[in-house]
Amino acid sequence: MKGLESFDVSVVIPTFCADYALIEAINSILRSVDLSVEIVVIEDGSECPSLDLLQNYFPDLLESSDSRSIRYYSQVNSGAYLARLNAIHYCSGKYLKFLDQDDELIDGSLKSEVDGFINDEDVILSNWFVQEELETTSVNGSQLKHMLAPILNNDSINEFLKFGGVFTSAALYKTVFLQDHLKPVEGFVPQKADDWVIFAQVCLAGARYRTLQVDSYIWKKNENQLSSQLRSSLVQEHFEILSWIENELRRNGRLDDNRKKLLANYYAKQLLEAFNLNGSAFSGMTKKIKELHPAYVMQHGNVVYRSLCNFFGITLGVWFYIALKRKLVWLKVLTDKVFS
Repeated sequence: MKGLESFDVSVVIPTFCADYALIEAINSILRSVDLSVEIVVIEDGSECPSLDLLQNYFPDLLESSDSRSIRYYSQVNSGAYLARLNAIHYCSGKYLKFLDQDDELIDGSLKSEVDGFINDEDVILSNWFVQEELETTSVNGSQLKHMLAPILNNDSINEFLKFGGVFTSAALYKTVFLQDHLKPVEGFVPQKADDWVIFAQVCLAGARYRTLQVDSYIWKKNENQLSSQLRSSLVQEHFEILSWIENELRRNGRLDDNRKKLLANYYAKQLLEAFNLNGSAFSGMTKKIKELHPAYVMQHGNVVYRSLCNFFGITLGVWFYIALKRKLVWLKVLTDKVFS
């Protein structure tokens, strides 16, 4: 489909055991006015295919040749990351946006993002909301957390290492750029941090960015996304992705001293969570910090945490800090019992 540009925008939605939330997600796309939109739904090997839902709710749009169309594809269960990568080669829109099956676009945002391409940008970034509860909540309600997209310069991989990535749906891409540059990462397939690795890949490919002060979508955060097991998996994947970024920079002769410091600092800001959730990732991160920047000075956390890490070294410093926190919690519990 590369180069055909039959639509203004293709929106890719990976699905797995989709429910009515998928219908709401699609309706949020269809509310985009003055645009021709192709919605590419790709089934990730689910035993309850979303095709039945699409046939029930959007029979006239399936494989339509009009300005609004839904295309349905399926793959062997491989995860959302590979679903997205496979789907981009089915897209015929000039621009491409990813959307999860249970998220929603904000009315008018897609048109604003398309209009944001005014020079030679490859990616338009926009703001988004995080909704931690699935109850009905207005965009202006207090339960929504407003997230601002970063403003990236031409050296976007450095900005990524300073600030991290944006959520996948907070970006609108030139389709041809993704088709040319987005390939599977060698060595592992991310299952939980797929949005993070896609943004890293785009930065490494040298994408040109523009940031708009536009609110683009609502990410609906469910209880499973807050579980310790999921957070442990995310810590491990972040470690693997950072290691992959390091190897890519090294392989291409782009791992200068500044980027070594940025990588070390990125590892360091995840150490507390890694210590509590994933011992293997914690060991790997501390080793990487010592290799990349032997004289690293802790820049994260409170003054006690930083002081312990800088005095005893990172590994012992983290251990002493966790032990101290646990002892203080135990003392508080004991004091509360004695004086209650």
